[in-house]
Amino acid sequence: MSKVAQSMDEATRQFKEDMHATLNSNTNTTLLSNNGPVHNFASAVGIVLAIACLYWKLL
Repeated sequence: MSKVAQSMDEATRQFKEDMHATLNSNTNTTLLSNNGPVHNFASAVGIVLAIACLYWKLL
């Protein structure tokens, strides 16, 4: 496996672990449910943009 593929796999694995930990901590609290639909939508857009930026950087 090439170094680029290995670094992409490692970055993706780390990102998934971080997102899993963040989502678990947010769902275990009432942080997301108390913010209302606008804040939840803005959070979802931010997460999607962060993922898109990560993949753009790795390409």
